Amino acid sequence: MSPDTAAIRALAAADDLDGAHAALTAALARAAPHGPDRVPWIHLALEVGALHQARDQLHAGLAEAPDDPALTAEAAALEAELSALGLDIAPAPAHAPPTDPDLADRARFVHLFAGREGVHARQWFDPQRGRGGYAPVRTPLTPAIVADHLAGKVTVGS
Repeated sequence: MSPDTAAIRALAAADDLDGAHAALTAALARAAPHGPDRVPWIHLALEVGALHQARDQLHAGLAEAPDDPALTAEAAALEAELSALGLDIAPAPAHAPPTDPDLADRARFVHLFAGREGVHARQWFDPQRGRGGYAPVRTPLTPAIVADHLAGKVTVGS
């Protein structure tokens, strides 16, 4: 795993569970485990009482490698252990998918956020330079553009 594990265990042993959970989160971000490599991290999360992190790591691993026998066995063991404690292993609830606004809703957004006639702003990002911002687009803000914005396809402003 990583040298962070000893520090995480030490924080948990000192009853600094918030610190242990934060350190675990940071260590997971640095290690970026994938598939079955998540199993030791799941055990560490359980060891320090980070049940939600254990559950999230397990579900992420299963999504990445659904047929991996180590992850499948870990899921069964974790489900039994948490069920004995009266806890649920169900994945964290996903954000509700956006609903498709009808034309009247989109028209209300156009009216609400209208600025100058015939121009709106669109977000841009240059991955090579790591910079972004908004640029003027010399077309009116239309219900179709608002629909794309609400669906997360583009980010616009006015």
